[in-house]
Amino acid sequence: MKKLFSSTVCLLASIFLLSNFRSIEIAMSPPPRHRPQLPQVPFDYKIHFPGFVQEGWWNVVDTNKVNSKITNEVATLGRVLFYDKLLSANHTISCSSCHIQAFGFADTTQFSIGINDSRTTRNSPSLIDIAWKKELSNGVHEFLFWDGRADVLEDMVLMPITHNGELGNTFEAVKGNMMATDYYQPLFKAAYGDSIITKAKIGKALAQFIRSIASFESKFDLLKRQGTLQTSDIAQGWSIFNSKCGSTCHRPFHFGSANPMNNGLDSVFTDLGMIAWTNEDDDIGKFRSPSLRNIAVTAPYMHDGRFKTLSEVVDFYSEKIHNLPNAGPFPGGGWGNNPNFKGFEFTSSEKIQLINFLESLTDTVLLTHEKWSDPFKEEKRKPQEQLPAKEEDIVISPNPFSAFLNVKINYPENPNATLQLYSLKGVLLKEIKVEGSLGVLQRDDLPQGVYFLKIWRNSTVTVRRVVVQ
Repeated sequence: MKKLFSSTVCLLASIFLLSNFRSIEIAMSPPPRHRPQLPQVPFDYKIHFPGFVQEGWWNVVDTNKVNSKITNEVATLGRVLFYDKLLSANHTISCSSCHIQAFGFADTTQFSIGINDSRTTRNSPSLIDIAWKKELSNGVHEFLFWDGRADVLEDMVLMPITHNGELGNTFEAVKGNMMATDYYQPLFKAAYGDSIITKAKIGKALAQFIRSIASFESKFDLLKRQGTLQTSDIAQGWSIFNSKCGSTCHRPFHFGSANPMNNGLDSVFTDLGMIAWTNEDDDIGKFRSPSLRNIAVTAPYMHDGRFKTLSEVVDFYSEKIHNLPNAGPFPGGGWGNNPNFKGFEFTSSEKIQLINFLESLTDTVLLTHEKWSDPFKEEKRKPQEQLPAKEEDIVISPNPFSAFLNVKINYPENPNATLQLYSLKGVLLKEIKVEGSLGVLQRDDLPQGVYFLKIWRNSTVTVRRVVVQ
């Protein structure tokens, strides 16, 4: 028997209520979902750039041009879309499942979990400070994704929705789910002047929300504004960083770079990086050098999440770099045209100072602010309503079954439920809304095998395995 996927759920092929109970069959609609909680006046999603951000190499950024791509109503719609599980085929994950606000809009695992327990092939990167990528590369290419293959953010944000290993959905299904809610059409009207839902509008809204995710409230930023950076407790780490890392791939004050680079991570590549779409030999092993803002909370690190701590990252750049011909920030010459270069050879104290500096880039405002948070979080309930249902609250028998299956719900506060039956591949077969406490699943034409039954009561969900013999 194939390994069961724990995150997939089940669906009833045919359910009828016994006795005085009745059932209402509904189309393949999403599970019960409360409305997003949004302020009456939209949050301000414009980016407020500190003056120093445009110093040095970053003075090419046209902040007005960046902000011209963000409107509060469209970004608000983008926020709802970003957190809505309706965008996934089985309504179990959202964009925010892999890009978590508290962790710098990155993930905490090496490879993120997509639909049907699939795994991404690269670590989910932070979404912070990507608003002005195209301005930095002189408008040539936006270099999105780890390998830089995507050129337009509005297009990039749509790709995970239909990717079989991520949200695994179709835009036809997404649109249908949205139209079945009572909140999307008003949000589209507020954002665009009409309530028509289109793929392009979804992409624009998601892109505007992500563009707004900018980080300028860290300890480093505060010290820079006050003019006390050079006399602070991170001054030594800042000096080391600025002369080594900051002069190459992570330039202040974005602390990233415009174009993908080969950082000497491997001598032989299993993931070829940028060359996969450019077919240029010099692009082998090249990946984006992301912004280091909030780096202390975005572990694990690198495109494949191989390093668990900042100490491991600093050790790598200190003495473990593979000096390949196309490695480093200097085209055609490797790291500083030095064939013997293997790292910056930081001392133990310098490593500590570097990490102290990197930790000063943490912006708790961005990591906690409501305007970037989940609008679907429920209001606090009474303690007894917050408790999940106990296993004995739901009795399923007989299991395995050959003709019919009884589903009894011993939950007097709210016996009504929505029942979904899924195949092991995550295919939704049917959905039933039950008004009462007892239902029956008829086998009908269900083939022998294992299914998952997902039972929703308000926000509480229970998943049970059922077997047809």
